[in-house]
Order: sequence, then C-alpha cells, then structure tokens
Amino acid sequence: MKLSDVAWINPLNEQPHLGQWKENTYYRVCVMLTPSNFKHEALLFTGYLEDGFPSTDACIMNPTYDENHLLDGEVRLRVIQMLHTESDVEDDVEEMEVEEMEVEVRKVWPTPLVPLTDEQKTTLKLDTGMVSAIQLWYEKGLSPGACVDHLLKGDYEGAFERAHELIKPHFSDIITYVESLPLEGRGEKMDDFKGGIQLFK
Repeated sequence: MKLSDVAWINPLNEQPHLGQWKENTYYRVCVMLTPSNFKHEALLFTGYLEDGFPSTDACIMNPTYDENHLLDGEVRLRVIQMLHTESDVEDDVEEMEVEEMEVEVRKVWPTPLVPLTDEQKTTLKLDTGMVSAIQLWYEKGLSPGACVDHLLKGDYEGAFERAHELIKPHFSDIITYVESLPLEGRGEKMDDFKGGIQLFK
C-alpha cells in the first residue's frame, strides 16, 4: 500500500493502518500539526496509552521544532513505520530482528550517493531497528535511543551495556557498520548535526 493511499488520522482516537498503537514506542510519521501546516516527516513517541490511544502527553519531535509538540485535536498524521526503540528491546524480545543484512560499508560517501557494486558490499549481522534508527538520524536528524546514541558517539562500552542480550553476540558487526558511516553524523560532530545525509540508494 502506498502512503498516499493511507487515510490521515487523529492519533488521539484513531488507530494507524499498521495495527494497534503500542505504548512507549517511537513511530516515524508524516504529520500536519494544524490543518494549514505543511506535510512533513517527524517522530511520534506514544508514551502511555489511554484506552488504547496516545494521550495529550504524547509528543511529536523534529529537529526543526523549537520544542517538542504535544498531541492535540488538530494533529493529523499517517504512520510510515513503527521503530524498534529501547523500550521495544527491553520489553518485547519477540520483536527483536537480528538478521544478516547486506549493507554498504564505505570509505567514501559521495554526494549524490553512488550505489556500490555487489563485490563492495558486506554482509553483517545487525538489528534492523538499530539500522533504522541510524538511518533516521543521518537522513532526518531524529535523535536515536540511548544505545545507538552511545554507538554514534564512539562510546562502545556504554552502548554495549545498554544493548539487549540478543544483540551482544554480534556487537562487533554493528561497530563495523557505525565506523563506516560518514564522520559528519557521529563522534564530536553530533551536537551540530541536523541530518541530510542519505545512507541507502
């Protein structure tokens, strides 16, 4: 189904087309904060649900906002993707997806991005949720969870302590992947980074 075919919903009283809302979960959304607001991508954190729906304590985040936007009756959105977050990793082990992924481990990241040949790609065992969080950080500037945040800052010990047990046996693979990423979005440059780097062609 194309996103353009999905109905705009009021998250306070309507369920997303992907299924029931989940508590304490981040969603990648296309949102209009008001009827006259332009459509744009953001991150929705549901927090605790009330009768199966996010409450007015839930918030929408985007690096261009002056502050997080709390849900109100005017917000309309379409859910693009439910993201695996720290709460998912800790509370719902069945949704962990550690799998072999063919990823692009580059030494140089050209603009525009040029696809690698099959011979240049590397297969690593990665958690798909962590890869999604990294992609959102680089492309949209949306802050990742604590584990990925420590990874990108180069604090591998701190990241390992926060990682789920299912991820730890393959932790060297995620480090290999992170160390291949553009320097503009990791390490000491994270404080000033606003996104805008495409990771996948």
